[in-house]
Amino acid sequence: MFTLTGEGPHAINVQLVNDPSRTATVPIIGSRAAERKQTTFSLLGTTVRGSLIPSQDSRSVRGIFLEEATQSTTPFRLEKVDTTRARLIASATVESACIVVIDHTFPSARSGAINPNIATHPANEDEIYRFGEKLFNDGRYAQARVMFEEKRATLIAPHPNYAYYIACCYAREGDRKKAVAALRLAIEDGWIDFAHIINDDDLANLHDYPPYEMLKTGG
Repeated sequence: MFTLTGEGPHAINVQLVNDPSRTATVPIIGSRAAERKQTTFSLLGTTVRGSLIPSQDSRSVRGIFLEEATQSTTPFRLEKVDTTRARLIASATVESACIVVIDHTFPSARSGAINPNIATHPANEDEIYRFGEKLFNDGRYAQARVMFEEKRATLIAPHPNYAYYIACCYAREGDRKKAVAALRLAIEDGWIDFAHIINDDDLANLHDYPPYEMLKTGG
């Protein structure tokens, strides 16, 4: 066992004793200082810390090496976390509690994304967008989708309406997985009207589809 120091990244150099000219360099994944530094994941009850590099008492969970440290005195204790829910146990009398769950995988507007509240609506300046809209209103969803997809691909900072229309096309075509993927893309492009996502009849085929229902929460 050896201890890594310094900023890194680090590597292991291997050399054959019988033939010093034959060498190999094996990078140590996660050996940068910022990567091997422990991050605290929970302070509820048992303190849980993790890093990308294993320690003596750690265990691997989905590529992160976790270890339990000290006990902290809190009114709640995190007993268990699985793929769908976390279980908290109250260690004191609590009249009310507000629990906030943050999903780090929820999409957000990328840097440089358009603000649709102040940007020019694409229908006012893009003939292709208007033609795609007409195709959509005529029920020619696959053809409309191609128009929106091809035009969006040419834009550095596309208006979120392009991806949103793509999502509506996929939803009308019955491809719920691709529809949700396009909705996520619209949010990354700057879409902010979650009430419209919830109430849009063009997305009716997505109702009760878990990834869509999660997206409706707004994160």
